[in-house]
Amino acid sequence: MFTLLSIQYFLYLLLSKTAETADPNLPFMEYLDNEHSVCIKWGFDIMQGNITIKFIVNTTGWIGFGLSHTGDMTGADLVMGGVGPAGNYFKDYYSTENTYPIVDQQQSYTLLSLNESEGETHMTFSRDLQTCDEQDIPILDQSIYVIYAYGLTDEIGFHLNLVGGKQLNLLNFGSRTNEVDGDDLNATMSQFYMYRDSHLSYLEMLTQRCNHTGNAATKCTSWIWNQASVLLVFFWIALY
Repeated sequence: MFTLLSIQYFLYLLLSKTAETADPNLPFMEYLDNEHSVCIKWGFDIMQGNITIKFIVNTTGWIGFGLSHTGDMTGADLVMGGVGPAGNYFKDYYSTENTYPIVDQQQSYTLLSLNESEGETHMTFSRDLQTCDEQDIPILDQSIYVIYAYGLTDEIGFHLNLVGGKQLNLLNFGSRTNEVDGDDLNATMSQFYMYRDSHLSYLEMLTQRCNHTGNAATKCTSWIWNQASVLLVFFWIALY
């Protein structure tokens, strides 16, 4: 009798945990470390062309999520946040070398939720796949290093060995969470695959728009300097 009640209680806890983690909008999941202390779940907004990521770390200190071409901090696109004594904190950063990152002037990441639960920090945020920010790394249909770092307190600083990452293709990922209801999952996956098949042309269009904007700004700056030079020459001739 005791054994039967124990099994029933275990199944109840398992089903309760499953119900809490089920999210049809975030059908993909991957652990970034071998100890399963750092996890990401993610999904896509088909109409808006952005990505939503839930970053879960087994700590009540600060946590940092990033994208990197090399797997380290150099050239990385980062967000850091946590739940501190004075409330939540969250910012978009970038790094040029393996030192403390720099606050990005264009805050491209939007915080959706941030809380602590059972010794874990859960941080959910979204961003455009292509932000047109030189300090951000565009999310394309190719592998990229998803990196992390975290601390045991809310004082952001040197993270010792609490750092790592994994190479993933966020737009063409084979695994997915198993907790999502079948009908919701099928609908979400159908939308995802439809988006995945068309996202290349969409991102190419955005990239061209970003390049066009950059080229236009460069041309405009060049034109202003040319006009200023002409005016200076004109005034110099008029004076002498």
